[in-house]
Amino acid sequence: MEPSSLHDPCQTGESTLDPALIRAYRETDYRVFAEPPFVLHIDLPSHEMRDCYRKSQVDRAAYLTACNPCSMRLGDAENDELQAGLSRILDEMHLAYIAGVGLHPTGGWAGEPSFLVLGMSREQACSVGRQFRQNAVVWCGPDATPELLLLK
Repeated sequence: MEPSSLHDPCQTGESTLDPALIRAYRETDYRVFAEPPFVLHIDLPSHEMRDCYRKSQVDRAAYLTACNPCSMRLGDAENDELQAGLSRILDEMHLAYIAGVGLHPTGGWAGEPSFLVLGMSREQACSVGRQFRQNAVVWCGPDATPELLLLK
C-alpha cells in the first residue's frame, strides 16, 4: 500500500474518540488573547480571524494546546511544563503565536492554555498535535473557518 493512501484521521475526520468528547471539542470556546481579543467556534467563519490574517500577512493558522494529553487531566505544573515545551517547538519552527485558552461554556473542565499559531499548515498542526498526544487540533484555512481535526 502506498504511504499516501494510508488512513489518516486528521484528513478524513473519522475517529475512534467518544462522540461526547468530540461534541465537547465542537462546543468549546477557543479564546484568543489578541488585541482586540476574540473567540473561535468550530465551523463558524471568523471575521476577527480574517483581520488577524491580514495583520500577520498569513492565510492559515492552528489553535493548539499541549495540556492534558489524551484528555487525561494533569496538574497545573505538568500542564505548564508541556505548554512551555510547545512554545519552544513553535519558536524553533519560527512561527508567531498568540496566547489563548480553550474553555467549554459549561465550565465542567478547566480552561486549557493554548496558542493560536499563525501561518501553520494543516500538516504541521496535525504533526505537533500528535507529538503532544492531543486527540484533536483546530485549524483555519484561507476561509478563516475553524475546523476540528481529529487525530485519533
